[in-house]
Amino acid sequence: MQNRDIGAELSGEARLNPDRMAPPLQVLENIEKHVTAIPAQQKAAATQEPVMLMRYDNDARHQLTPWLPSPLPLSGSNQSMPDFPGLQRVCMTNHWDSYHRHWKLLDAPLRPTPETVGIVERELDLGNADVLLLGVTPELAVLGRSMLAIDQSAAMISGVWAGDNTSRRAMAGNWLDLPVERECFDAVIGDGCLSAVDTKAARGSLFGEIARVLKPGRRAAIRVFARPETADDLRGIEALVLAGGIENFHALKWRIAMACTTGDCDSSVDVQAIRAAFDKLFPDREALAARTGWSMASINTIDVYAGSETRYSFATLAMLEDEARDWFDQVRVVPSGSYPLAERCPLLVLGSAKLR
Repeated sequence: MQNRDIGAELSGEARLNPDRMAPPLQVLENIEKHVTAIPAQQKAAATQEPVMLMRYDNDARHQLTPWLPSPLPLSGSNQSMPDFPGLQRVCMTNHWDSYHRHWKLLDAPLRPTPETVGIVERELDLGNADVLLLGVTPELAVLGRSMLAIDQSAAMISGVWAGDNTSRRAMAGNWLDLPVERECFDAVIGDGCLSAVDTKAARGSLFGEIARVLKPGRRAAIRVFARPETADDLRGIEALVLAGGIENFHALKWRIAMACTTGDCDSSVDVQAIRAAFDKLFPDREALAARTGWSMASINTIDVYAGSETRYSFATLAMLEDEARDWFDQVRVVPSGSYPLAERCPLLVLGSAKLR
Protein backbone atom coordinates (compact mmCIF):
# COMPACT_ATOMS: atom_id res chain seq x y z
CA MET A 1 0.00 0.00 0.00
CA GLN A 2 1.51 3.31 -1.03
CA ASN A 3 1.03 6.76 0.50
CA ARG A 4 -2.33 6.23 2.19
CA ASP A 5 -3.46 9.70 3.27
CA ILE A 6 -5.09 8.49 6.46
CA GLY A 7 -5.02 11.92 8.06
CA ALA A 8 -6.76 13.76 5.24
CA GLU A 9 -10.02 15.48 6.17
CA LEU A 10 -13.29 14.18 4.80
CA SER A 11 -14.99 16.55 2.44
CA GLY A 12 -18.23 18.12 3.62
CA GLU A 13 -20.19 15.86 1.29
CA ALA A 14 -19.07 12.37 0.37
CA ARG A 15 -18.09 11.98 -3.25
CA LEU A 16 -18.94 9.09 -5.52
CA ASN A 17 -15.77 7.04 -5.63
CA PRO A 18 -15.69 4.20 -8.17
CA ASP A 19 -12.71 2.63 -6.37
CA ARG A 20 -14.43 2.37 -3.00
CA MET A 21 -17.70 0.68 -2.23
CA ALA A 22 -20.14 1.62 0.50
CA PRO A 23 -19.10 2.02 4.16
CA PRO A 24 -21.03 0.37 6.99
CA LEU A 25 -24.56 1.20 8.07
CA GLN A 26 -24.62 4.55 9.81
CA VAL A 27 -27.36 6.08 11.89
CA LEU A 28 -29.54 7.85 9.35
CA GLU A 29 -28.33 11.35 10.17
CA ASN A 30 -24.75 10.29 9.33
CA ILE A 31 -25.42 8.43 6.10
CA GLU A 32 -24.89 11.52 3.96
CA LYS A 33 -21.46 12.07 5.47
CA HIS A 34 -19.99 8.69 4.68
CA VAL A 35 -21.96 6.78 2.07
CA THR A 36 -20.61 7.13 -1.43
CA ALA A 37 -22.98 4.63 -2.95
CA ILE A 38 -24.92 1.57 -1.87
CA PRO A 39 -25.24 -1.33 -4.28
CA ALA A 40 -28.77 -2.56 -4.80
CA GLN A 41 -27.40 -5.93 -5.73
CA GLN A 42 -23.84 -7.15 -5.75
CA LYS A 43 -22.79 -10.11 -7.88
CA ALA A 44 -19.57 -11.82 -6.93
CA ALA A 45 -17.81 -14.92 -8.06
CA ALA A 46 -15.56 -17.31 -6.25
CA THR A 47 -12.40 -15.32 -5.70
CA GLN A 48 -8.89 -16.46 -5.19
CA GLU A 49 -6.67 -16.60 -2.14
CA PRO A 50 -4.47 -15.04 -0.78
CA VAL A 51 -6.36 -11.86 -0.14
CA MET A 52 -4.36 -9.64 -2.43
CA LEU A 53 -5.11 -11.90 -5.37
CA MET A 54 -8.68 -10.93 -6.16
CA ARG A 55 -11.08 -11.73 -8.98
CA TYR A 56 -14.58 -10.50 -9.70
CA ASP A 57 -16.86 -12.14 -12.24
CA ASN A 58 -20.59 -12.53 -12.57
CA ASP A 59 -21.80 -15.52 -10.58
CA ALA A 60 -25.46 -16.24 -10.02
CA ARG A 61 -24.70 -18.50 -7.05
CA HIS A 62 -24.45 -15.56 -4.68
CA GLN A 63 -26.38 -12.35 -5.10
CA LEU A 64 -26.46 -9.97 -2.20
CA THR A 65 -29.80 -8.66 -1.08
CA PRO A 66 -30.34 -4.91 -0.77
CA TRP A 67 -28.36 -3.58 2.17
CA LEU A 68 -30.79 -0.95 3.35
CA PRO A 69 -34.41 -0.11 2.68
CA SER A 70 -34.85 2.42 -0.08
CA PRO A 71 -35.17 5.21 -0.80
CA LEU A 72 -32.13 6.58 1.05
CA PRO A 73 -30.52 10.01 0.83
CA LEU A 74 -27.35 9.27 -1.14
CA SER A 75 -24.62 11.61 -2.28
CA GLY A 76 -24.07 11.83 -6.01
CA SER A 77 -26.43 10.98 -8.80
CA ASN A 78 -25.64 7.28 -9.06
CA GLN A 79 -27.72 5.12 -6.75
CA SER A 80 -25.57 2.01 -7.13
CA MET A 81 -21.96 1.07 -7.59
CA PRO A 82 -20.86 -0.31 -10.95
CA ASP A 83 -20.50 -4.06 -11.41
CA PHE A 84 -16.96 -5.23 -12.08
CA PRO A 85 -17.37 -7.84 -14.84
CA GLY A 86 -14.08 -9.24 -15.93
CA LEU A 87 -11.95 -7.37 -13.37
CA GLN A 88 -9.24 -9.89 -12.66
CA ARG A 89 -5.86 -9.80 -11.03
CA VAL A 90 -3.39 -12.62 -10.56
CA CYS A 91 -5.27 -15.83 -9.70
CA MET A 92 -4.17 -19.03 -8.05
CA THR A 93 -5.70 -22.38 -7.34
CA ASN A 94 -7.14 -22.11 -3.84
CA HIS A 95 -9.22 -24.10 -1.40
CA TRP A 96 -11.71 -21.51 -0.18
CA ASP A 97 -14.38 -22.45 -2.71
CA SER A 98 -14.76 -25.81 -0.97
CA TYR A 99 -13.63 -24.82 2.52
CA HIS A 100 -17.10 -23.68 3.55
CA ARG A 101 -18.39 -27.22 3.06
CA HIS A 102 -16.25 -28.34 6.01
CA TRP A 103 -17.07 -25.36 8.22
CA LYS A 104 -19.25 -27.27 10.69
CA LEU A 105 -16.45 -29.78 11.22
CA LEU A 106 -14.06 -27.08 12.41
CA ASP A 107 -13.49 -26.34 16.07
CA ALA A 108 -11.24 -24.17 18.23
CA PRO A 109 -8.60 -23.02 17.63
CA LEU A 110 -9.77 -22.58 14.03
CA ARG A 111 -13.04 -20.99 15.17
CA PRO A 112 -13.57 -18.57 18.07
CA THR A 113 -15.36 -19.81 21.17
CA PRO A 114 -18.23 -17.97 22.91
CA GLU A 115 -15.68 -16.91 25.52
CA THR A 116 -13.51 -15.35 22.82
CA VAL A 117 -16.47 -13.51 21.32
CA GLY A 118 -17.33 -12.07 24.73
CA ILE A 119 -13.75 -10.85 25.19
CA VAL A 120 -13.82 -9.12 21.79
CA GLU A 121 -17.10 -7.43 22.66
CA ARG A 122 -15.83 -6.21 26.02
CA GLU A 123 -12.50 -4.99 24.68
CA LEU A 124 -14.07 -2.86 21.96
CA ASP A 125 -17.39 -1.92 23.60
CA LEU A 126 -19.36 -2.93 20.53
CA GLY A 127 -22.92 -2.44 21.75
CA ASN A 128 -23.47 0.74 19.72
CA ALA A 129 -20.72 0.28 17.13
CA ASP A 130 -20.68 0.15 13.34
CA VAL A 131 -18.34 -2.79 12.76
CA LEU A 132 -16.19 -4.02 9.90
CA LEU A 133 -15.65 -7.78 9.98
CA LEU A 134 -12.71 -9.14 7.99
CA GLY A 135 -14.11 -12.46 6.83
CA VAL A 136 -17.52 -13.95 7.54
CA THR A 137 -16.87 -15.75 10.83
CA PRO A 138 -20.41 -16.55 12.07
CA GLU A 139 -19.51 -16.24 15.74
CA LEU A 140 -18.42 -12.63 15.22
CA ALA A 141 -21.18 -11.69 12.78
CA VAL A 142 -23.66 -10.88 15.58
CA LEU A 143 -21.57 -8.13 17.16
CA GLY A 144 -22.24 -4.39 16.97
CA ARG A 145 -25.32 -2.43 16.01
CA SER A 146 -24.42 -2.79 12.33
CA MET A 147 -21.86 -4.76 10.37
CA LEU A 148 -20.22 -4.91 6.99
CA ALA A 149 -18.37 -8.21 6.44
CA ILE A 150 -15.80 -8.41 3.65
CA ASP A 151 -14.41 -11.71 2.42
CA GLN A 152 -12.41 -12.49 -0.70
CA SER A 153 -14.42 -15.63 -1.43
CA ALA A 154 -18.00 -15.41 -2.62
CA ALA A 155 -18.31 -19.15 -1.98
CA MET A 156 -17.45 -18.57 1.69
CA ILE A 157 -20.01 -15.77 1.86
CA SER A 158 -22.78 -17.86 0.32
CA GLY A 159 -21.84 -20.91 2.35
CA VAL A 160 -21.23 -19.40 5.80
CA TRP A 161 -22.86 -15.96 6.01
CA ALA A 162 -26.31 -16.10 7.65
CA GLY A 163 -27.81 -13.60 5.18
CA ASP A 164 -28.09 -9.86 4.75
CA ASN A 165 -30.61 -7.66 6.51
CA THR A 166 -31.08 -3.95 7.10
CA SER A 167 -28.14 -3.75 9.51
CA ARG A 168 -25.79 -6.52 8.33
CA ARG A 169 -24.32 -7.18 4.94
CA ALA A 170 -21.52 -9.24 3.41
CA MET A 171 -19.64 -8.51 0.21
CA ALA A 172 -16.63 -9.75 -1.70
CA GLY A 173 -13.59 -7.53 -1.47
CA ASN A 174 -9.85 -7.23 -1.05
CA TRP A 175 -8.63 -6.73 2.52
CA LEU A 176 -5.47 -5.04 1.26
CA ASP A 177 -7.51 -2.42 -0.59
CA LEU A 178 -10.75 -2.25 1.34
CA PRO A 179 -13.68 -0.94 -0.74
CA VAL A 180 -14.80 1.60 1.87
CA GLU A 181 -14.05 5.20 2.70
CA ARG A 182 -11.59 6.26 5.39
CA GLU A 183 -12.57 6.75 9.05
CA CYS A 184 -16.01 5.18 8.77
CA PHE A 185 -15.97 2.29 11.28
CA ASP A 186 -16.19 2.29 15.05
CA ALA A 187 -14.43 -1.08 15.19
CA VAL A 188 -12.64 -3.59 12.99
CA ILE A 189 -12.59 -7.26 13.98
CA GLY A 190 -11.21 -10.40 12.42
CA ASP A 191 -10.36 -13.99 13.22
CA GLY A 192 -7.03 -15.25 11.94
CA CYS A 193 -7.02 -12.82 9.03
CA LEU A 194 -3.33 -11.95 9.50
CA SER A 195 -2.45 -15.58 8.78
CA ALA A 196 -4.51 -15.54 5.57
CA VAL A 197 -1.96 -13.20 3.96
CA ASP A 198 1.41 -14.73 3.26
CA THR A 199 4.08 -12.04 3.52
CA LYS A 200 5.27 -9.41 5.95
CA ALA A 201 4.50 -6.75 3.35
CA ALA A 202 0.91 -7.99 3.00
CA ARG A 203 0.43 -7.99 6.77
CA GLY A 204 1.70 -4.41 6.83
CA SER A 205 -0.77 -3.43 4.13
CA LEU A 206 -3.58 -5.05 6.10
CA PHE A 207 -2.61 -3.19 9.27
CA GLY A 208 -2.55 0.01 7.20
CA GLU A 209 -6.03 -0.58 5.83
CA ILE A 210 -7.38 -1.25 9.33
CA ALA A 211 -5.83 2.03 10.47
CA ARG A 212 -7.28 3.89 7.49
CA VAL A 213 -10.90 2.84 7.96
CA LEU A 214 -11.10 3.22 11.76
CA LYS A 215 -12.67 6.37 13.13
CA PRO A 216 -10.32 8.47 15.29
CA GLY A 217 -10.05 7.12 18.79
CA ARG A 218 -11.57 3.74 17.95
CA ARG A 219 -9.97 0.30 18.09
CA ALA A 220 -9.59 -3.00 16.33
CA ALA A 221 -9.26 -6.54 17.69
CA ILE A 222 -7.79 -9.35 15.61
CA ARG A 223 -7.34 -12.89 16.89
CA VAL A 224 -3.93 -14.02 15.67
CA PHE A 225 -2.31 -17.39 15.11
CA ALA A 226 1.26 -16.89 16.31
CA ARG A 227 3.98 -19.51 16.11
CA PRO A 228 6.25 -19.91 19.14
CA GLU A 229 9.70 -18.32 19.20
CA THR A 230 11.22 -21.81 19.30
CA ALA A 231 9.77 -23.97 16.56
CA ASP A 232 8.20 -27.31 17.42
CA ASP A 233 9.89 -30.46 16.18
CA LEU A 234 7.60 -32.57 14.01
CA ARG A 235 8.59 -35.77 15.76
CA GLY A 236 7.92 -34.06 19.06
CA ILE A 237 4.42 -33.22 17.81
CA GLU A 238 3.92 -36.87 16.85
CA ALA A 239 4.97 -38.00 20.31
CA LEU A 240 2.65 -35.48 21.91
CA VAL A 241 -0.30 -36.81 19.90
CA LEU A 242 0.45 -40.40 20.83
CA ALA A 243 0.70 -39.39 24.48
CA GLY A 244 -2.73 -37.79 24.35
CA GLY A 245 -1.35 -34.27 24.73
CA ILE A 246 -3.18 -32.61 21.81
CA GLU A 247 -6.88 -32.02 22.33
CA ASN A 248 -8.27 -32.08 18.80
CA PHE A 249 -7.25 -32.48 15.20
CA HIS A 250 -7.37 -28.77 14.43
CA ALA A 251 -4.88 -27.99 17.18
CA LEU A 252 -2.64 -30.67 15.66
CA LYS A 253 -3.01 -29.16 12.19
CA TRP A 254 -2.00 -25.72 13.45
CA ARG A 255 0.99 -27.13 15.35
CA ILE A 256 2.18 -28.84 12.17
CA ALA A 257 1.59 -25.67 10.15
CA MET A 258 3.62 -23.57 12.56
CA ALA A 259 6.43 -26.15 12.63
CA CYS A 260 6.65 -26.01 8.82
CA THR A 261 6.70 -22.21 8.63
CA THR A 262 9.70 -20.51 7.06
CA GLY A 263 12.10 -18.80 9.44
CA ASP A 264 12.29 -15.54 7.47
CA CYS A 265 10.28 -12.34 7.97
CA ASP A 266 7.35 -13.67 5.95
CA SER A 267 6.93 -16.74 8.19
CA SER A 268 4.88 -18.44 5.50
CA VAL A 269 3.96 -22.00 4.67
CA ASP A 270 2.42 -23.70 1.65
CA VAL A 271 -0.80 -25.43 2.74
CA GLN A 272 0.15 -28.46 0.65
CA ALA A 273 3.26 -28.77 2.82
CA ILE A 274 1.05 -28.90 5.92
CA ARG A 275 -0.90 -31.82 4.47
CA ALA A 276 2.27 -33.59 3.31
CA ALA A 277 3.87 -33.28 6.76
CA PHE A 278 0.72 -34.64 8.39
CA ASP A 279 0.55 -37.60 6.01
CA LYS A 280 4.21 -38.40 6.68
CA LEU A 281 3.69 -38.34 10.45
CA PHE A 282 0.37 -40.21 10.39
CA PRO A 283 0.06 -42.32 7.22
CA ASP A 284 -2.67 -44.46 8.81
CA ARG A 285 -5.56 -42.10 9.49
CA GLU A 286 -7.84 -44.79 10.84
CA ALA A 287 -5.22 -45.74 13.40
CA LEU A 288 -4.90 -42.08 14.39
CA ALA A 289 -8.67 -41.81 14.80
CA ALA A 290 -8.75 -44.95 16.93
CA ARG A 291 -5.84 -43.73 19.07
CA THR A 292 -7.19 -40.23 19.68
CA GLY A 293 -10.95 -40.56 19.38
CA TRP A 294 -11.01 -37.90 16.67
CA SER A 295 -13.53 -38.45 13.90
CA MET A 296 -12.39 -39.38 10.42
CA ALA A 297 -14.52 -36.52 9.10
CA SER A 298 -12.50 -34.05 11.20
CA ILE A 299 -9.16 -35.58 10.20
CA ASN A 300 -10.08 -35.59 6.52
CA THR A 301 -10.70 -31.84 6.50
CA ILE A 302 -6.98 -31.51 5.83
CA ASP A 303 -7.62 -32.80 2.31
CA VAL A 304 -9.05 -29.42 1.40
CA TYR A 305 -5.38 -28.39 1.04
CA ALA A 306 -4.75 -30.92 -1.74
CA GLY A 307 -3.75 -29.11 -4.93
CA SER A 308 -4.04 -25.66 -3.37
CA GLU A 309 -1.32 -23.10 -4.09
CA THR A 310 -2.36 -21.03 -1.10
CA ARG A 311 0.20 -20.00 1.49
CA TYR A 312 -0.50 -18.98 5.08
CA SER A 313 1.73 -17.06 7.45
CA PHE A 314 2.37 -17.71 11.13
CA ALA A 315 4.58 -14.92 12.43
CA THR A 316 5.67 -14.88 16.05
CA LEU A 317 3.72 -12.68 18.43
CA ALA A 318 6.71 -10.35 18.79
CA MET A 319 6.86 -9.94 15.01
CA LEU A 320 3.14 -9.17 14.82
CA GLU A 321 3.38 -6.60 17.60
CA ASP A 322 6.31 -4.87 15.87
CA GLU A 323 4.47 -4.80 12.54
CA ALA A 324 1.33 -3.42 14.18
CA ARG A 325 3.30 -0.60 15.84
CA ASP A 326 4.17 0.75 12.41
CA TRP A 327 0.49 1.74 12.18
CA PHE A 328 -0.78 2.00 15.76
CA ASP A 329 0.56 3.72 18.87
CA GLN A 330 -1.41 1.38 21.12
CA VAL A 331 -0.87 -2.35 20.68
CA ARG A 332 -2.01 -4.74 23.40
CA VAL A 333 -2.03 -8.51 23.62
CA VAL A 334 -5.14 -9.92 25.30
CA PRO A 335 -5.69 -13.63 26.06
CA SER A 336 -8.59 -14.95 23.99
CA GLY A 337 -9.89 -17.61 26.37
CA SER A 338 -9.36 -21.23 27.32
CA TYR A 339 -9.41 -23.73 24.45
CA PRO A 340 -6.89 -25.94 22.62
CA LEU A 341 -3.79 -23.93 21.62
CA ALA A 342 -5.29 -20.69 23.01
CA GLU A 343 -1.83 -19.63 24.20
CA ARG A 344 -0.85 -19.17 20.56
CA CYS A 345 -4.09 -17.41 19.57
CA PRO A 346 -4.38 -14.16 21.56
CA LEU A 347 -6.20 -11.01 20.53
CA LEU A 348 -4.16 -8.15 19.14
CA VAL A 349 -6.00 -5.01 20.24
CA LEU A 350 -5.03 -1.95 18.19
CA GLY A 351 -5.71 1.70 18.98
CA SER A 352 -4.50 5.24 18.20
CA ALA A 353 -3.90 4.77 14.49
CA LYS A 354 -0.92 6.72 13.19
CA LEU A 355 -1.83 9.32 10.59
CA ARG A 356 -0.11 8.96 7.23
